[in-house]
Amino acid sequence: LGYVEVRRGHLPVTSYAVARFAAGAESGFRWARRSYRNLDAPGRDAVRREVLALLRALAAQGIYHADTKLTNLLVEERADGSGRHWQWTDLECVEAGVRLTRRRLLRNLVQLNGSLRHWVPVEERRAFLAALARSYPWLAAPSVAADIERRTRQRLARELDGRTPPDGRPPS
Repeated sequence: LGYVEVRRGHLPVTSYAVARFAAGAESGFRWARRSYRNLDAPGRDAVRREVLALLRALAAQGIYHADTKLTNLLVEERADGSGRHWQWTDLECVEAGVRLTRRRLLRNLVQLNGSLRHWVPVEERRAFLAALARSYPWLAAPSVAADIERRTRQRLARELDGRTPPDGRPPS
């Protein structure tokens, strides 16, 4: 629900995370593996809008999450069938009071893209990018989608051969 970090200079000295138990939630990865391919076109559009809103909300609040893959999202299906409630996890990867740079946004998109596996067709990934380009027009350049796809392949290859752990952090 929240994250606060106290810094001295550039170093964090204390951090606090506030959480709640989400009884009906599952990881976005598990949810996508189980449910995404069974959705009709309007259902997939709704999911795209929900995830876009999550990314935009972080940036609007000056928050950067350095690990935006599906395993770091919790999803709860709403009891009334009106959609889903999404929540970020892995809060130690969160920075508050920052500006979302191009480099950071591209990193987020590569992380998200790599966690989608084969469940989300390329056309739907590009529709997501086109929708996000309404907020960040530079994303509409044709080279950006190709760059995200290339970086995603590189990232997944590094994870598969053990050069980079699945959380994307360099080995210590």
